Amino acid sequence: MDNMKKNVIRDVVVHKNIEIPMRDGVILRADHLEPQCEEPLPVLIVRTPYLKESFYTKQVYSVMETAFKGYHILLCDVRGGGQSEGEFTPFANEKNDGYDTIQWAADQPWCNGKVGTFGYSYNGGQQILAASTRPSALAAAAPGGASGWFLPTLMYGVLSHRTSLFWYMKQIRNALLSGKGDMAKEERQKKLEEIEYIMRFRNEKECYALPFLSANVLKFEGVPVRKFFNEWVDHCDDKEYWARMGQPLGIENVNVPCFFYTGWFDYMCPGQADCFELLSHRTEDPELAASHRLVLGPWIHTTEYGTSTDSNSGVRYGELTFPPNSGYTKEMYDSFLKFYAKYLKGEDVDTGAPVRIYVMGDNIWRDEQEWPLARTVYTPLYLDSDGDARTLNGSGRLTFEKTFAFESDFYDYDPMNPCDNTDSDLHKGIIKDRREKEQREDMLVYSTATLKEDLEVTGNIRVKFFIRSSAVDTDFFVRLIDVLPDGKAYSYLAGVFRMRYRDGFYEPRYMTPGEVYAVDFKLGPLSLVFKEGHQIRIEVTSSDFPEYDRNLNTAEPMGYGAEAVVAHQTILHSEEYPSHLLLPVIPR
Repeated sequence: MDNMKKNVIRDVVVHKNIEIPMRDGVILRADHLEPQCEEPLPVLIVRTPYLKESFYTKQVYSVMETAFKGYHILLCDVRGGGQSEGEFTPFANEKNDGYDTIQWAADQPWCNGKVGTFGYSYNGGQQILAASTRPSALAAAAPGGASGWFLPTLMYGVLSHRTSLFWYMKQIRNALLSGKGDMAKEERQKKLEEIEYIMRFRNEKECYALPFLSANVLKFEGVPVRKFFNEWVDHCDDKEYWARMGQPLGIENVNVPCFFYTGWFDYMCPGQADCFELLSHRTEDPELAASHRLVLGPWIHTTEYGTSTDSNSGVRYGELTFPPNSGYTKEMYDSFLKFYAKYLKGEDVDTGAPVRIYVMGDNIWRDEQEWPLARTVYTPLYLDSDGDARTLNGSGRLTFEKTFAFESDFYDYDPMNPCDNTDSDLHKGIIKDRREKEQREDMLVYSTATLKEDLEVTGNIRVKFFIRSSAVDTDFFVRLIDVLPDGKAYSYLAGVFRMRYRDGFYEPRYMTPGEVYAVDFKLGPLSLVFKEGHQIRIEVTSSDFPEYDRNLNTAEPMGYGAEAVVAHQTILHSEEYPSHLLLPVIPR
């Protein structure tokens, strides 16, 4: 009874901008939410470039409420961010700084020696980097929305142009808000208004610059922010540079229980699922392998997971609305608390099934024991046509049998007239009927016959195409679509592949025009039931702009090309070249 009374927390004191020294003498600053308790307690740490103050209002973490439940909370500005010293260089310092912060926290008299981490996106990636160094005090991590391999800005060698440029602008904005730089108040306000205007209204326009490293926003001066966007582009396939930048993150070295979580529509979803798959299939430590958790729901990268499965009105993305059970903020928070209670406090609690997924189409939550699912039947879905699959009105077909009527389809890709996705970007949560977009002559459209029964696809979908091009380098973009009985076509998954990296990202090899090449890449993970009466459709094209940078179909280095050539593209589908999707079908 006396111990219970000792651990009752009646107040939480917030200490602003406490100093945490790094090994090289740089001082990082954090807000310490200190529960008033006689006994040492575990510590939860988030390290962020997005200003630590933003975490006071995030419902999914509820940091003040969590502190009252018996955790010290450290909300930390990363090096160069917010009130911390040093220069912000994305990911480059997070291994050492993360390790030093964790060990510093464990050494404080108010810590019981157990440290956990939390946070999403960059805040998730830096957790993996820190955990890869195996700090002795780290007992658990919850790295949400983070890929263990490379930056989300470079997918199969294609720059996620708008997202990465916007993220660069966001760091300029945060530096201005934090008082970085030697300038008068009026000048700071003027620069802040200018960058916020670009972020709101001119972001897409900036992407049209050619060469795109000449974009006006990249000339923004007077704010002490490292020009890392330029660096990323300049060193896009430089292995040594990315190693210095902490890429890949080192997920294979992580040896603590991890709680992974993200959305099906998050561009981080493939990497997040891969992280869980790698760690949960480790055989040398079955207990550790079984400790990891994965939650995948119908969300985009920046969603706050709705409110709760029993109180919100659903998650709406453009024309598509998921029902109330798609909201998950309260449920995610409860899951975090159980996870931390088990691994930071040693409580005997049930942390749930290893995998919890939202099955779209059926619109239900389902628990699974592994990822990918052991009962998966990998099923090819072949491309075919009568010789012209261009536009929705063409003859493109998807078939489960090899019934090739014609050996190929073609289209011309002009980089100066790219497929525009500003009003239908899946990753931004804009899901709209695709039929108008499917009238473009530079798009191939393939659809199945009407399905006679429900077909569940849960797992990683692969694209295996055979192509020919007149260009020395080009891209192929594939979009997976659910077609409703009334004809409406909604996209659920999309991905892109750059041909120069077909043999590996660090080994660019240009094509010989006219030769046949294999395209084999992971479109991404998904859980979707294509309902009876629906159709499965894919779009194949060579651009998705401005989210992804335009391939100019030349051998120019990324970011420096100003002249474009039209590429004559051919997709082959025959017995010799059976282009197909590989679907992870789940028997029902």
